[in-house]
Amino acid sequence: MSLKELLDLSEKLEDRISSYWNFYTIVVIAVGGWLFSSKPQLETVNAVVLTIVLIAFFASNFALIRIATNRLTALESEIKAIAPSSGLKSKEYIAQLHSLSIPYRMEISWVLHLIIDFAVVIVIFWRK
Repeated sequence: MSLKELLDLSEKLEDRISSYWNFYTIVVIAVGGWLFSSKPQLETVNAVVLTIVLIAFFASNFALIRIATNRLTALESEIKAIAPSSGLKSKEYIAQLHSLSIPYRMEISWVLHLIIDFAVVIVIFWRK
């Protein structure tokens, strides 16, 4: 693949990761809005079922984020390998292509997802 094709693919993966995060954000805001605005009286069974459904959603969403992020990281590695021999003239641009798009991206994603997931589950039982 050419450098241009790899960079285009990188943008598509970035868009996919962003879509997964956007969907996650919409679900979290919707659940939070429902919990705080309508003040539902959840019985323990309903709270447990809602928690199980949300945990399944959180896990599947994060799995998709992880897969796409790992693919993007591998693609960035390929871009790093191809950049020096691609005929680019700018040393700054080649250096930029050698850096990761977001350092510690996967670790940050794990922490952010877990904190928000835990907070939503706590709110479910706090509002019960």
